[in-house]
Amino acid sequence: MGEPQITPSGDPSHILDIEELRSEVLNAVAIDAFDQAIELLHRFLNQPSDYPQYRNRMARLVGHAIDLVNAIRAKKSFPGMTSLTRSKQQEIGEKIKDHFNELQAAINKMERVIDQMRREDVRSTVWIIRAMIYASGVIVIVAFLKEVMGGLWGAFETVVGNSLDKGIDWIISYFR
Repeated sequence: MGEPQITPSGDPSHILDIEELRSEVLNAVAIDAFDQAIELLHRFLNQPSDYPQYRNRMARLVGHAIDLVNAIRAKKSFPGMTSLTRSKQQEIGEKIKDHFNELQAAINKMERVIDQMRREDVRSTVWIIRAMIYASGVIVIVAFLKEVMGGLWGAFETVVGNSLDKGIDWIISYFR
């Protein structure tokens, strides 16, 4: 008989999120479906992503998780396990638990890296939006100043000049 098969959605093109990956990989390892767990980890690494650095940043973590799955497989299928002393069997069982906990920690680290990439993406988006707002503000100010200097400046000069002339005429007529 082969290993039990688990499929997150039945569709190999289904994009796994980190929560699905965590539950599916840990369940696969728990039921000794090691090849399925490794397949899920490979799919997670090779799936399309919105983040350009996704594959580079995930490759090491996924590789470590695959190594842990293989270590658990090797310890669970240790030849002659029943012929070992009870303390050796317990020691191997403890190693399996340690590897399983380390696998959980590796998947949690993947989640933190994805969250970090999301935050970096949001930060860069905010920078772009701010730059666009500042550029738009500069364009509006330059257009306003150009309009003031070109068309409105002459009218402004005429109004101020006329007002000054009338003010001076009024002051002179007051003293005559």
